[in-house]
Amino acid sequence: MSSSSPIIRRLSLEGPFDLARTAAFSFGPKAREAFDGTYRMAFCVDGYQTSAAVAITQPSPEQLSVEIAGDAVDPDVVVRQVARILSVDVDSRGWVTLAEQDEVLAPLVAAAPGLRPPLFSSAYEALAWSVLSARRPRAQMTKVRDELARAAGVGLTVAGEQLWAFPLPEAMLTVSEFPGLNGQKLERLHGVAAAAAAGGLDTAALRGMPVGQAEASALQLDGIGPFYAQLLTVRTLGHTDLLPSGEAKLLAVLGARLGRDEPVSQAEFAVLAERWRPWRTWASVHLRAVDLPAERIDV
Repeated sequence: MSSSSPIIRRLSLEGPFDLARTAAFSFGPKAREAFDGTYRMAFCVDGYQTSAAVAITQPSPEQLSVEIAGDAVDPDVVVRQVARILSVDVDSRGWVTLAEQDEVLAPLVAAAPGLRPPLFSSAYEALAWSVLSARRPRAQMTKVRDELARAAGVGLTVAGEQLWAFPLPEAMLTVSEFPGLNGQKLERLHGVAAAAAAGGLDTAALRGMPVGQAEASALQLDGIGPFYAQLLTVRTLGHTDLLPSGEAKLLAVLGARLGRDEPVSQAEFAVLAERWRPWRTWASVHLRAVDLPAERIDV
């Protein structure tokens, strides 16, 4: 368990951001579900050689404060990763301008000002979660993930609370059995961990690839199909303009937003979303995240 002294860094914001809204909608190990003004999370640091815990506060609309705890971590790397996770490495002013002028999106940004898409902390943790959660109840596998972090991950204390980061790839490879994981899931987790340890799941490198290439890379892993490959590109790499496919709930929500009794088709969604470029990912997240009554909108 780490007891190193915390380090404080500042993150400047370009465009509206509400830490509380983003924290409530995020992924991964968190100290608490109820937001108390400080968002705490633990994760494997990019490069997958060490782990960190962070406590994030928002002292002003234009700035975040990031307290960092962890052994042998580079604070600059951690802060860049936090910025990516919270989508504050993007200037959101263009998104707000577009959304406020769109009859479908305007009520969503008005109801949840400052919401940005939270991302998985890394490609490794996103694909590990994909393996864990496949064909299993989310709540059940969240508990297994948290127990796995306690058993093989790194314990860190930040802002007065203890968190456990998901096992680093090398540690994951040493887990030979675990309650709640059958042999197939454990073997697939080992495959993800081995790919990460070998450098094949570097999040920044995947973000720099063409989207199809990044998804093809994920599809090489046992247990990762098209849906989870898209989870990597849409909800991990930080692209702002990807159009999700195969998300039945999203199509149903959009249908309801348009006052219809049935979901829109994927083809209709694609046509409608053209006007949301270059923010189609963000528009999709807002449709899923913001709960508003249905209304009749002619589009």
